[in-house]
Amino acid sequence: MYTLRDRTSFAMSFISVAILIMMYKLFLNNLQISQLKAAIHSQHVGLAGTTMINFWLISGLVVVTLATAAINGLSVLVEDRVSGKQADFMIAGVKPYRMLLAYLISAVILTFITTGATFLAGTIIFVGWSGLTGFSLVAWSQLVGLMVFASLLACLLALPWVAMMKSLQSFSIFSTMVGTLIGFVAGIYLPLGALSNSLQKLVLSLPFVHEGALFKQILMAPSADSFFKGMSAAARQQYDLFFGNRLTDLAGQVISSGASQLYLLAWLVVASLLTILSYYWSQRH
Repeated sequence: MYTLRDRTSFAMSFISVAILIMMYKLFLNNLQISQLKAAIHSQHVGLAGTTMINFWLISGLVVVTLATAAINGLSVLVEDRVSGKQADFMIAGVKPYRMLLAYLISAVILTFITTGATFLAGTIIFVGWSGLTGFSLVAWSQLVGLMVFASLLACLLALPWVAMMKSLQSFSIFSTMVGTLIGFVAGIYLPLGALSNSLQKLVLSLPFVHEGALFKQILMAPSADSFFKGMSAAARQQYDLFFGNRLTDLAGQVISSGASQLYLLAWLVVASLLTILSYYWSQRH
């Protein structure tokens, strides 16, 4: 049922990635280097600092790709509805919920593959092959598991909206809006510490911010441990909080990675319920 028929939509998945790389080259990289130089009172951040900064970028690339690939992976649902293929499937005896499940599974697979490819390419380009060999088996299992979970969550979050669309034009507008805004609302184009307190609280309620923090904690751990070795815990926490590697609750207390995981699990439940509701809505309209 699913093929890469809309290659334009697939290519659109990488536009936000290109925007992030451009902004990284323009000022995000220099901003991080300045922060690290100030922390260590030196004009050089060394290999560990450079690697840490590059993995911060790669974490952002992964989160942006998750959102855009999930939406564009579901484009075939709208195409089939507009072309009348969904009606043909139902005439052939295919249950509507089976079609919806097929679209979801296909989109999750595509999102995972696209996200994984983005991570591998980003690591090789910005860090080198050594960046792929510096992780333990535990870290790799955490990374792959998080990618699978995040791919499912991204598709479930997008599906209720896409399922209600009845034209390719509305889908194109929705896809463009999300692709443009995802980096801003997820605290990727601008570090969380650069936002006002009210905006930070709003952004911290979004699942993509928590996904980004978890990816950063996994990918940046080896280089960050090396860079901040011998420095105070306060210096590392200040850096982590400013760049969204660690998050805080509404009371300003730093939350654990386990708390972020539970928060994402709650979002998964909510997204699943919304998908079921959108399915029943689409059957009546």
